[in-house]
Amino acid sequence: MNTIVKMVPSDIARGVVVAFSGGADSLALLISLIPLVPPAKIVAVYVNHNLRQASELLAEEALNRQNCRKLRVPLVVVKLERGAVASCALKRDKGLEDAARHLRYEALQRIAGERQFPYIATGHTKDDQGETVLMRLLQGAGPVSMGAIEPQRGNIIRPLLNTERSAVERCVKEHGLRWSEDSTNTEEVYLRNKIRHRLIPVIKEIFPNYLESVSQGARRAREAMEPLRPLFEEAFQRSVSAQAGRVVIDLEQLQQMPRIVAEQVIYRGWGLLTGGDERRFPYKFIEMIIAQTESSWPQQYALRVSNGKLKRVKEKLIWTLEEGPLAVSYLSLLYSKETPLAGGRTLVVEHKEGDPDGVRLHSSTLKMPLVVRSFKSGDVIELAGGSKKVGSLLAEWKIPANERWMVPVMEDRVGIVAVIGKDYGGKNRVAQRCLLPPLVRNDAPLYSVVGTKG
Repeated sequence: MNTIVKMVPSDIARGVVVAFSGGADSLALLISLIPLVPPAKIVAVYVNHNLRQASELLAEEALNRQNCRKLRVPLVVVKLERGAVASCALKRDKGLEDAARHLRYEALQRIAGERQFPYIATGHTKDDQGETVLMRLLQGAGPVSMGAIEPQRGNIIRPLLNTERSAVERCVKEHGLRWSEDSTNTEEVYLRNKIRHRLIPVIKEIFPNYLESVSQGARRAREAMEPLRPLFEEAFQRSVSAQAGRVVIDLEQLQQMPRIVAEQVIYRGWGLLTGGDERRFPYKFIEMIIAQTESSWPQQYALRVSNGKLKRVKEKLIWTLEEGPLAVSYLSLLYSKETPLAGGRTLVVEHKEGDPDGVRLHSSTLKMPLVVRSFKSGDVIELAGGSKKVGSLLAEWKIPANERWMVPVMEDRVGIVAVIGKDYGGKNRVAQRCLLPPLVRNDAPLYSVVGTKG
């Protein structure tokens, strides 16, 4: 077996779809799997996301076809419509990287199903694992998420996960092949690229063997969580029930659980309510729900997440899918193109040019998830001129005190990113860290309030 391949299922010969970008990782993966899989049971799949210049994509596809011909492996090319990734990113509200990944795996799973191949192999390396662990650690991920990239999840296998990128590149060179380079890998608008190009070189100076350490940490996190999975399942079955379009959580049961178990119960409740929806349920909402179970939850209080609404009725938490406008104490994840607001207004998200006064936010400047909520006392936005109380802005705009809760405030995990006050007699203000250069603005989603007061 090729020494760079550390882990493959014993029945890999039954068939495998190889996620083939044409980069060094996926090319080395393909090279390594060829001796292990019969020719009729392996296929490379290249997904063109249509996110780069047409000339670059054409050259990349041509090189990929050439390499696959040399390796005698069939290549399937899947071309996404231009704008498909942006549309998916808007719907999922987790950025372009996530949307591209989501659509790519959809294509891989479809082709694996059509060919009845049991496995999909990706070229994730130990370097990718290191970057993922660092991102999750610095984003405050919990122990369940610190397992990072798994060697196998369902039918997805990652045979190179214990192999460093340098070994992967040597493998390709030894076979006399040339890999393609994605120009976006050098652009630091993406968080992973910032980690790779700015943070990791500094870490390597201090901890030359950091990759081994973080990979070991991820493995230990997965091993530590494994015995808890039956506990998560038992707690969920004991405390959660589904009843005619709603999920009911027993708060007395929830209060008796260890915090990590209670968190997983709420995550699972969200999944049950939305029919397995993969959209992320923010940890800040988990904290708010748990905090409310530990104190009095006023009858008029409701927490709105996307189109889900939570209310407390005695010792039950009633979670329903229910459309309704943003109101006092409401929060909503920005998943859809339109979010209803109070007063007959709607927060609209569009991909279009123009509107120089509109609020444009690029995913590269945000720490997802992005939410819209009502103004509350104590809100502060960091502007180019320094910190500013949102209440002071609303007062300067002469918005009546009893109407200020209607002005939508947009917030990510770090803090407030925008106040959309133009339609209320004020102005739109964007946090300094989210300001965009002119050439980038037109590519960023436009957030605006439409409708008439009343």
